Amino acid sequence: MEIVNRKRVFLLEDEMMLALLLQAMLQTLEYEAVGPPANIIDGLRLAREEPLDLAVLDVGLADTYTYMIADALRERQIPVLFLSDSGTQTPPGDYGASARLDKPFEIHDLETALYSLQWKGLSAPLNLAPPGA
Repeated sequence: MEIVNRKRVFLLEDEMMLALLLQAMLQTLEYEAVGPPANIIDGLRLAREEPLDLAVLDVGLADTYTYMIADALRERQIPVLFLSDSGTQTPPGDYGASARLDKPFEIHDLETALYSLQWKGLSAPLNLAPPGA
């Protein structure tokens, strides 16, 4: 049996169907998905305590934004990729230059964004528009 050392990606997405799709995409790309958490408190705990390599965060959840979780991840030097709804949710302040992937996207877009994030790190200005945008 082959043991694979996969990078652990914290996943925070409140749309369950999209979260399941993202988990499948991450697995196909040979990452290990951590999450999504049941709520923002669990998400903050995971961001502070779980061994992680990267993070994929939806900018806006149903009732809040994910910046406090992004702050906790940044304190640990964990690069963050924000997901947004076709550019309508732009992260404020110093998050505006953060890596961002607009929905909808395809698996190769996610692969490119995660690869770039790993090599460019925390301040990776990366904005991939959805196909045809």
